[in-house]
Amino acid sequence: DGSDAARAVVADQQGVAPEATRDSSLFLVGSPDEVRETVLTRRERYGLTYYSLFDPGDDQLERIAAELIDRLSDA
Repeated sequence: DGSDAARAVVADQQGVAPEATRDSSLFLVGSPDEVRETVLTRRERYGLTYYSLFDPGDDQLERIAAELIDRLSDA
């Protein structure tokens, strides 16, 4: 699926196994719903409430705001 393909690309760029992009708190990769669930799980399990974005570009920031942040606000 698209999330697995995205994980493979990120893993290749970072020199890690694709599973690491799913299991590590250093990565948020997946569909908006998958990322939302990951963020909520990490918040509950580890107390993580802040994330850093490394220049994803204006178009990606708009997408993140529209597809993720609004959904997190409802949680």
